[in-house]
Amino acid sequence: MTAVVLISREVLPENELEAVQLMRELRIKAMLHPGYLRGETLSSLRKPGKNMVISKWRTVENWEAWRQSAERQQLVSKLGALLAAPATEDVYVEAPTTASAGP
Repeated sequence: MTAVVLISREVLPENELEAVQLMRELRIKAMLHPGYLRGETLSSLRKPGKNMVISKWRTVENWEAWRQSAERQQLVSKLGALLAAPATEDVYVEAPTTASAGP
């Protein structure tokens, strides 16, 4: 089942350049990971420093393998030190098209 991952980060103003470089590095490395389909990084117009990363993965398992990889963990740890608050992550899958039959 395809997974869409949303990661929201709020970068401290003085750390913006370094954070953007780390987010770019994360994306480049994710692109090489099995199951990565596509992604984009968006910046809020209303709240400077707030970013949303949207990535699509072939399966939830592909995403979890990347999420738990040592390579990603190292970069996320560096990035976390540059944020105003912890990042939030949400994983979405396609909603069922029919209601399941109940009792």
